[in-house]
Amino acid sequence: ETNTRDEHKRRTQETKRGERRGREREKARVGTMRRTPLLLRRAWAAMLLATALFVAAASGRRHKSCIQPLLARYVPDTIPEPSGLSFSSTTRRLLANCDHCHYLTEMDELGGFTRYLRFSHTPAHKDIEAVAVDDALARIYIASEGSRIVSYFALDDYTEKKGELYLNELGAFHVDTPGTTDEQSGLEGMTALPNSNLMVANEKNPKLLLNISNSGQVHSVVQPKYLGDISGLAYDAALDLLWVLSDKSEAVFLTKLDGMTIVDRWDLPCKNPEGIAINNLHQPPLMYIVTDPSAPLKIPYVPLLFVFAKPQPGSGLSHNDAIIPSPYSAPCVGCRHVCDEIRKTGRHCELEVSPNDTLHVGETSDESASIPPLVLAATAMVVGLLFLIGCATLAALLYARYLRANAVSGSKGAVLSQEMDTAADDSEAPLVAERERGSLECEQLPGHVLQDDA
Repeated sequence: ETNTRDEHKRRTQETKRGERRGREREKARVGTMRRTPLLLRRAWAAMLLATALFVAAASGRRHKSCIQPLLARYVPDTIPEPSGLSFSSTTRRLLANCDHCHYLTEMDELGGFTRYLRFSHTPAHKDIEAVAVDDALARIYIASEGSRIVSYFALDDYTEKKGELYLNELGAFHVDTPGTTDEQSGLEGMTALPNSNLMVANEKNPKLLLNISNSGQVHSVVQPKYLGDISGLAYDAALDLLWVLSDKSEAVFLTKLDGMTIVDRWDLPCKNPEGIAINNLHQPPLMYIVTDPSAPLKIPYVPLLFVFAKPQPGSGLSHNDAIIPSPYSAPCVGCRHVCDEIRKTGRHCELEVSPNDTLHVGETSDESASIPPLVLAATAMVVGLLFLIGCATLAALLYARYLRANAVSGSKGAVLSQEMDTAADDSEAPLVAERERGSLECEQLPGHVLQDDA
């Protein structure tokens, strides 16, 4: 009887434990099923928010309010790597230099090639990144980026050698740039000021604007913080202001002569702008910009010359918003051809090409441009996020199904254990009753019978 009671007690306890485990599994399953939709909703909301922010940023980047050129030229044959630009009011010619060329390219007021003006192959004339014309002193200055040597030549005075025109060099001087000697980010922009001084720029690390004499003596140094780097400078005699170009910011800034006080700024529709010049003799006044094709470890850019109507102060910052349409739209001569060349590199053309734009003779333009890289990047990002969300959803559903299966098996086990205990109790009930009845009969027999049986 004692063993029977212990066995019954043990089975009762096991039944209660099974029921408790079943309740815990069911509670966990219900909690998981309740949490899973919430987690999925949060994941989807986060994904949609990230996609919206990315698309907004990409759209703002692509649809910035850029000034649009009147003329664009593809110039790989005459200026392979344009990096500096200047305009002479004496000769009414543009002068452009390239990184690894030992000549200046002379052009007319609309960028048409006229001739080459060569200089000697010396270490001081290596890696030329800037050119400037001082009409008052009748000088042409060129600046070497790494060595920081400025050489100057006579304007409109040449020596002919073997059918080529060579500039007559007058002298050279070194420019001290405080705090940096980096040869990869040295002299990058230069322009002549009205007092025959020069404004010279150190590209970056750090960004410097140096006001120096025409013999190299440094008068003042400032460090502008409003732009990514400095790639070109141009003095505007009509406004008595300074134009500062930045290829990293893809913008041109109009500042006071200190280079620190911003008057206005305009976004540019071109990549890697490296040189700028102003022509106030033309009507309307013009602004020229050249772009450098160099792009280490990246898709190469395109060597281009742009001719803009010179922006009026006060018209830039007021339209520096992606939502406001550009107020500078105008038919552009050569923009279709330039856009075709840009698209060949896989880059997006930000020029506004209209049906009135002029094509070169014998050329055609494909209006169905390839998909812009930003759109491809956004599409890839959305597809990747959807794939991750799908994997997470599938994993959550499988996990919830696993918990539900465990909970059901646990509850079935508890019910089966309870049924077995009940069946065992029912089978033992007659035995217990029979034992009790036999015990009672033994107590009712006479003593001698019990003794004989014993």
